[in-house]
Amino acid sequence: MRKTIAVNAGCREFFLENGLKILIKENRSVPLFTCQLWFRAGSADEPEGLYGAAHFTEHMLFRSTRDFPSGEMTRRLRLLGGTENAATSRDYTYYWTVMPPEGLEFAVEMMSQRFLALFPPDELETERQIVLSELEGGEDSPARRLYRQLCSRAYVRSAYSRPVIGFRQDLEAMSREGLVGFYNTFYVPSNAVLVFVGDVDEKQALDLSRKYLGPLAAAPAPERKTVKEPPQTGRTDCLVPCGSPMAEAGFHIPDMHHPDADALSLLGYILSYGVTGRLYKGLVETGLAAEIWAYPEVSRQPSLFIMGAEGKPGVTPEQLTEALLEQTEQIKAAPVTREEIERAITQTRADIIYDNLSVAGQGETLGYSEVMGGWRLYDAGFENLFRVGPEDICRAANAYLFENNLTVAKSVSAKETYADIPAMSPVPETDRVFEARPAGAVRKPPVKIVLDNGLTAVIYENRSAGSVSVTGHLHGGGAYEGEGERLGFSLLSQMLLRGTDRYDSLQLNGLLEAAGAELDFSGSRELVKLSGKCLSEDADLLLSVAARALGDSVFPAEELEKVKDEALSEIAYGRAVPGFMAAGLFNSLAVPAGDPRRGLAPDEAEAAVRACERETLLGLYERFVRPDNLTLAICGDVDADKAADMVRRRFGGWAAPAAPLPSRPPVPEYRLDGIRREDFPMEGKSEVCVVFGGASGINKAHPDYPSVCIANHILGGGSIGSRLGRLIREDSGLAYGVGSAFKGYFLNNIWSCSFGTHPERLREALETLLEGICDFQTGNVTEEELLSAKSHLIGAEKRSLSVNTGMCAALETAVLRGLDMDFPWKIEEYYQSATLDSVNEACRKYFSGKKGLLVCAGGLL
Repeated sequence: MRKTIAVNAGCREFFLENGLKILIKENRSVPLFTCQLWFRAGSADEPEGLYGAAHFTEHMLFRSTRDFPSGEMTRRLRLLGGTENAATSRDYTYYWTVMPPEGLEFAVEMMSQRFLALFPPDELETERQIVLSELEGGEDSPARRLYRQLCSRAYVRSAYSRPVIGFRQDLEAMSREGLVGFYNTFYVPSNAVLVFVGDVDEKQALDLSRKYLGPLAAAPAPERKTVKEPPQTGRTDCLVPCGSPMAEAGFHIPDMHHPDADALSLLGYILSYGVTGRLYKGLVETGLAAEIWAYPEVSRQPSLFIMGAEGKPGVTPEQLTEALLEQTEQIKAAPVTREEIERAITQTRADIIYDNLSVAGQGETLGYSEVMGGWRLYDAGFENLFRVGPEDICRAANAYLFENNLTVAKSVSAKETYADIPAMSPVPETDRVFEARPAGAVRKPPVKIVLDNGLTAVIYENRSAGSVSVTGHLHGGGAYEGEGERLGFSLLSQMLLRGTDRYDSLQLNGLLEAAGAELDFSGSRELVKLSGKCLSEDADLLLSVAARALGDSVFPAEELEKVKDEALSEIAYGRAVPGFMAAGLFNSLAVPAGDPRRGLAPDEAEAAVRACERETLLGLYERFVRPDNLTLAICGDVDADKAADMVRRRFGGWAAPAAPLPSRPPVPEYRLDGIRREDFPMEGKSEVCVVFGGASGINKAHPDYPSVCIANHILGGGSIGSRLGRLIREDSGLAYGVGSAFKGYFLNNIWSCSFGTHPERLREALETLLEGICDFQTGNVTEEELLSAKSHLIGAEKRSLSVNTGMCAALETAVLRGLDMDFPWKIEEYYQSATLDSVNEACRKYFSGKKGLLVCAGGLL
């Protein structure tokens, strides 16, 4: 049977008298809801001289409004256990929150304030600096620079030529009157859509909407201009300073509602999805590229079909460009196969289901589809893909992917000459994708099994999801590596899907990609992690591939060379990114040589990758990749007993070696006396990235850890709402974002905070940072800060548990710490065990503004 989707099924729409449209979709599967407010206003709607106004406005709507002073809404939201954010694109801007059901009235009241912003002059000036800091961070990203230059040259008249964030000169000169004018034009009820999805009562949501949004004055929706882009009459090439070899090609294509849009969408998947994609075979397998991508931009106005690649060391941008264009010619000369189309449709369906597993994802789909054409079109739009044949894709490729319609952006080194960068109705026979759990339904407890070979698996049924997630871990990682084995676990994890005794890399990954399934392995400091997801009917396939990858890998020498090339390309790319350099240097210097927590600086990492041999990986594989070292968590739309049988069938024959597992390495006590500063100047960078911190002396199993988590959240883990967020961002505009975190598990963690700032404001930012930490270290946390942090952390855990991957992670944590399988449902108790006294003691004991490592990388003066 043809498999379709019904993501927006169950939605009902309503209108207020002032023109505001309301979409409501009840889904009681989890005790959470999302409330989102979407505006048909993006960067493409900005008038000349106000480029960046849409994004700047988004920032200002988190400041003072008619009924709330700046920061008050965020404070109240956190007390209710909610989270919020916003995003601006070319075609729309939206604001969202996710909260437990008891926060419904405040969520609606908060959305009403988006129409009642005040734009106080002092707050506007502070926010201007924050937006400029965000702009500077983006300017230092090679990939973003390449894309922006491509758009600036590809378009002649279209507003899509401009970056969403705008230009520095406009942002610096933008007046309050100009910004308020843009706001008053587009932020009217008739130009907005209010979305509710999740555990909400339809009548209550409507009544509250009428109460808070009904009194808003009606105004006509603004006319949205569409500029006709003249046909391109010849290929355009431009050069961009990036540092690593990259090339990106853009071909002009019609808007998202054009009849050819479906063929172009499938072409993007056929070219770029996984190892079965044509670009992977043509560029990665041949040793040219480390990364590839291809996709049509889905936009309200005509846009671009993008193809790009990041080259391996020694490859030139010209070689990448030639290889990319060769693939377009092959598509035109030899039409795609029906098998390729069917695989692309399956992958599209899987991506849609994955994107809509959470209430937030379902809300985004509703809001996005409405502002971009109508929510009823979305599900029916997927059905249109089945009408696309090989001849349609060939015709679309010939119609748009030709040289006179092409713009190419290629990287050059900073020393070379380059051009300046301009600072759906439901369809029959649908599958069940989301099924609301009836009120009062009994939750089945997780099922834990231990196989005879020592493998542990925990299974949890969530029949409201249309998919299954599988995660897992092996003890092992950088902390366990001996001399000559550095980065061995990182490379080992990437090799596990590169070939087994029966399947080569293409066959192994092809099995997954044909089903729209995903599987990934990664190495960290203490664990080798497994992460995968699939549609419900493919759970056995996913487990089968995971079992073969873990139990039968053979580490082909030619595949290892590819993996090493990809790792070296990633390091080379990172050398041009201040944040990457600051983090790498910090990780290598925060503790001394020989400490199992120590990371590698970029130079060390490059040397370790080059020196790694196949025999090294085989040695780690034999010692660590074994069933008695593996824990799996399986969550989703699967019967627990059947899933347990799958695990036994797929993993039961894997024999555990007789040798004992390696023990966890001991962690020495270490703390710097005073502050050690390390500067790493980077030519041509507009931002300095800062990392400060050091060894903390605590790990996640320590009884103080709940108090430490709360303390960290109050200091910097809460981002904008944290103390450092207020000091460094909200009050002074010194940085766009600031955050802090503990990294590690059983090893004593390393604590760090980080941000990026303008070189001229670095000294002020550092003084503010250290003074803020020193003040915090005195232990002056208030009752309100404690309550807010608890509510926010508990709310975040509940949101995480509402999706399969989050539940898998919680069950894995329970196994790691030797806890009962009901641990996910005791998260609230975990955080509530912390008292005001214990949190303030944690401030004094585990944080210091006078001792630690300070690393600054970027455009140092």
